[in-house]
Amino acid sequence: LSLGAETLGFHPASGDRLGYLRLPTESEWEFAARGGLSVAPARFDEKHPYGPALSKHEWFSGPESSHNKIRQVGLLQPNELGLHDMLGNVAEMTMSLYAVEYYQGRTGGLVVRGGDSFTAKEDMRSSLRTEMPFYNRDYQPSRQETVGFRLVLVSQLFTGPEDVRAMKQEWPDYRQSRAV
Repeated sequence: LSLGAETLGFHPASGDRLGYLRLPTESEWEFAARGGLSVAPARFDEKHPYGPALSKHEWFSGPESSHNKIRQVGLLQPNELGLHDMLGNVAEMTMSLYAVEYYQGRTGGLVVRGGDSFTAKEDMRSSLRTEMPFYNRDYQPSRQETVGFRLVLVSQLFTGPEDVRAMKQEWPDYRQSRAV
């Protein structure tokens, strides 16, 4: 996939930062799956942001929903951010490496989030995560029909020395505001 800056809505001549596409991090994915800043904090912390209406928004295992089949994206209602099928249907790869706890250091394969059309309704949740190995037992790249991906559009954080100077100037106040 190759998209020019103009296609992505960035115009270098106007001083806009150049953007690019990548897989989301695990935390970016979960933030989007929970509804981001579009939901109240109490709802954001729930198992999934839909209350009892999960079957109106997401595909999961069984006759009430997917019948254990992958469905076309966008047939059900989107979440608060307008994103379809964040939970269920197909699990989604992230660019994060799997670790039991993020601070442990030892990592494995890719983190896959959200469950799929074979995930039971009672197991469906925004925090659902599994590990996908890079390679299968035949030493071939891992591939699963129930795993897909979603891309995010991002830009560089620091595009020049002026950004670095601004960060250095603001950093002490930011650290103080985050102190426990």
